[in-house]
Amino acid sequence: EREMLTKALLERREAAPQAMKLLGEVRARRSRRLSSDCQGIDNETLCASCDACEWSFWSCSAKSCSSYKTETECCGNAGGVEDGCFWSSQAGQCNNMACDQITTRACEGWDDTCDEAKQVCGMVEGCTFGPCGCRDSSMECTKSDNSCMCMDSDGMGAALAILSCPVMDCAMCLKQDPSSSSLEAMQARRTGACDAKCKDVVHCDDEVECLIKDAVHGAPSGAGVTVTVCPASNSDVKASCVSKMQADSDPSSLSCPDMCTSFDQSCAKSCGASASCRDRKSVV
Repeated sequence: EREMLTKALLERREAAPQAMKLLGEVRARRSRRLSSDCQGIDNETLCASCDACEWSFWSCSAKSCSSYKTETECCGNAGGVEDGCFWSSQAGQCNNMACDQITTRACEGWDDTCDEAKQVCGMVEGCTFGPCGCRDSSMECTKSDNSCMCMDSDGMGAALAILSCPVMDCAMCLKQDPSSSSLEAMQARRTGACDAKCKDVVHCDDEVECLIKDAVHGAPSGAGVTVTVCPASNSDVKASCVSKMQADSDPSSLSCPDMCTSFDQSCAKSCGASASCRDRKSVV
């Protein structure tokens, strides 16, 4: 059954190359509260005084693990990076505490399957090294040409369901023509070629812009709001520099209703109507 699901996903990827990228972005997307609050600060002095924020390239943004330059800073994670951080002595830098990221820069160039990466991966229980590099032990990976597709061995059905979730299905349809990818062209497709897939999700041209630029790519919902105080510390932070990977506290990150709710809440230009899949119990 897993082989059949994997094959179906791979075939869908070939038919709609953006599908797997969008799926990956949805899987990775967590709360954007800190990011939103930091980006709302337009004062360098205030930004620099906030533990969770940093001033870079004339703007304020949430700290990332790469912000830390020493092992002590990395393992302390004073900025509250949600996934936690991991100090890689092989790379001499601080990486996110995730199996597919702890080996970043351990190898030369863009390779992530070298012996050094294997050594780093072996340091953390819950991570397994294979043809696709270091991955969570619960993942099953399929390597095709130069690309890898990995997902939870028990979650392939959920992944297929997400690909058919109205928010994802509409976004894929709107973006299906690379030769005509302007916002205006996608807005025209809303009531044209994509009407059947989008009519219950986006109800006006402004919501098309939200779906393409904000909800799908995880832009913070608070963008454009000026913040005058430091954001509160994130209370849901995983431990850093540990020898055993912590499980995600939110197993429902692939929920179709969650995607619809997130879209409705993040769209500042909403026409008023909600995406119809918000109350869906299942999409298969």
